[in-house]
Amino acid sequence: MPLKRRPAEEIISSEEKIARLLALSAIKDLESQDAQAVLLRNVGFQNAEVAAMLGISENHVAVALYRGRNRKRPKKKAMKKR
Repeated sequence: MPLKRRPAEEIISSEEKIARLLALSAIKDLESQDAQAVLLRNVGFQNAEVAAMLGISENHVAVALYRGRNRKRPKKKAMKKR
């Protein structure tokens, strides 16, 4: 019996599902609800989906994303020459 080839859309969809499941398990380790929102949004969930999962408003999701993009990151220390 010949193997059926799956359309590329199905393969991408399967990979997306796996990434989303991994993200859902990863948010349990994040303390900040803002960080959870950013992670879920980055793996492809829409703002409404993120809001429903976290039990917050879509507006709060938008604020969390704004904070995440504009957060000051620590500067990397310069390597000392020996």
